[in-house]
Amino acid sequence: PTCAGVEYGINVFQGTNMRIRGNVIDDPSGFGDAGIYIGGTPPDADLRVERNVLNGPNDRGIIVEDSLDNPGKPVGVRVRKNTITGAGIGIWVFGSNGVEILTNAVSGTTAAGIELTLNSNGNLISGNRLIGNNPDVLDAGSGNCWRHNVYATGTVAECN
Repeated sequence: PTCAGVEYGINVFQGTNMRIRGNVIDDPSGFGDAGIYIGGTPPDADLRVERNVLNGPNDRGIIVEDSLDNPGKPVGVRVRKNTITGAGIGIWVFGSNGVEILTNAVSGTTAAGIELTLNSNGNLISGNRLIGNNPDVLDAGSGNCWRHNVYATGTVAECN
């Protein structure tokens, strides 16, 4: 548990070459917003959020906000192999393009397991297990590629 009123467990703004890996973020009282916040990542970044465990009543497990990828370059932000339970939204992508969301397990959220907002375009969402969320998926962006995910609620067409 952290001090009362803390907004994020881990907060990275305009990070470039970073690995956020192997953390257990478990605050029974919940953070003000999210367990992990990634924001303002520049196009040539190499930022990885991997193998973290997030438990608790946060509004969101992982936020990726206002982050961009440079087409033809290595992926800027990759969210991979994280386990999220009991958040409001498991993984929330806001105004971000070219993010990879791979093989995460999200369950028991009170809102979407994974949600991509308007202006979140060209993202890859693959191999995730989204079970028992309300709904499992929401996608208001365009050109996002959903494939090989397991979920029961929400509708997203698979891409090639």
